Amino acid sequence: MLATGQTLPDLDDDDEAESATPSALQEIGYVCDACGEEIVVPLDLSEGASQTFVEDCPVCCRANKIHVEIDPQSEIVVWAEPEQDRV
Repeated sequence: MLATGQTLPDLDDDDEAESATPSALQEIGYVCDACGEEIVVPLDLSEGASQTFVEDCPVCCRANKIHVEIDPQSEIVVWAEPEQDRV
């Protein structure tokens, strides 16, 4: 997972505080469970500290359920699993 351990920018810095907004987009990454490809997708911070969404892999087209957790220290943890169980 590319974004595990990534931290959000410090919004207390005066220079960045003016340009940062609560809905600012970050990029996060995950590894497709089906093909193993590393995929980067946008993260909408306005959706909260715990997010789950489905994203189709642009390489193999399999659906991945993406989980995002942002802890109180702004560390981002991302993991993916197949949307449906494999047969």
